Amino acid sequence: MSVPHFGEQTGNPFSILSAGARAQELEVLQTQGALNLAAGDTLRLNCTLKGFGPPGGVRWYKGSDRGQPPVYNDKATAPSVRVTRAVPGSNTDYSILISSIQPEDAGTYYCVKYKAGIQETEYKSGKGTEVSVIATPSQPSITGPPSRVDSGASVTFTCISDGFFPRDITVTWFKDGRTIPASQTSTVPPRESTSYRVASTVEVSLTEKDVKSELVCQIQHSTLAGPLRQSFRLGDALRVSPKMSTEPSHLADAIVNQLVMITCSVRGFYPNDTSLVWRENGSEADLGTPEPVTQETDGTFSVKSSLEVNATEQRNHSVFTCYALRNSQTLDHANVTLKIYRGKGDGYLANTEPCFQAMEVAKDFRKQTGDLMQTKIQRR
Repeated sequence: MSVPHFGEQTGNPFSILSAGARAQELEVLQTQGALNLAAGDTLRLNCTLKGFGPPGGVRWYKGSDRGQPPVYNDKATAPSVRVTRAVPGSNTDYSILISSIQPEDAGTYYCVKYKAGIQETEYKSGKGTEVSVIATPSQPSITGPPSRVDSGASVTFTCISDGFFPRDITVTWFKDGRTIPASQTSTVPPRESTSYRVASTVEVSLTEKDVKSELVCQIQHSTLAGPLRQSFRLGDALRVSPKMSTEPSHLADAIVNQLVMITCSVRGFYPNDTSLVWRENGSEADLGTPEPVTQETDGTFSVKSSLEVNATEQRNHSVFTCYALRNSQTLDHANVTLKIYRGKGDGYLANTEPCFQAMEVAKDFRKQTGDLMQTKIQRR
């Protein structure tokens, strides 16, 4: 009769043979069925050894690859502080706890009994415990064009949310409270995974009226108590060019040496990045009094600049040009020509000069004619 053999750990019976009968063979018992946890929870993986077997350690693996580092090894220090024994020191209960579970922790976990030797070899494995981590989607983010676009352009916006499980998710777009169709929505990876990412795009034609418009991306998922929403102000992607006018519009009439007021206005521009500059006959004039910029009810901006001009004779037919500038670049311009009278009731200076010239010519002609007649009389 052979002497019973015990394992390395006191009280852990391995390979005990009873008289005339063989002891119960070792079983590695794990929790059956899938475990579904929420991200951040603590995962308990149950493993109990039942029966008798050879001496050796116990390890936990995620997946069937035994060549990878184990999640837990009772013969070594746990690779992560998140992993601890549920019943420290037990020779039969090798259940472990994994704290703050994350989507990447999902998978099938195996409790494996090893046989002692110069190099431990696998003796028996449990059937595995499948773990799914139910994770909520991240707060969606919306990206638009890299720079502002002019009104009338069609722009693509993209909404992204990730880190969720299971895969099914719904993305809905709204513009000013009204549902608009997505151009494309895709969830990746297409295969089975522990975590997914969704990207949805929408095309929006921007107009001048969209300065105050709002685009909303809404995410719905089984893990959420309510939808997640992210908004985007369309005005942040829009540029509206100014509309320019002057008062008077093209021609400024003035009596010589009087003051003339010319006003330049630009309205309906967005964002607030437009300024006004005056030039007289092509040279920049250190004149003009800008008024404070005002914002209209539609969200666009307006500004005026007034130029006070002394209507001297030298300025007759001078051209005053108002330029609308953005970052020193000309957006638009308008010209006003100054035409000056000599006095009330007189014609333009430019129009009276020919009359004076004609009068002088007639005077010279009469003088010359008189001199000729006098010469003829003297000859007689």
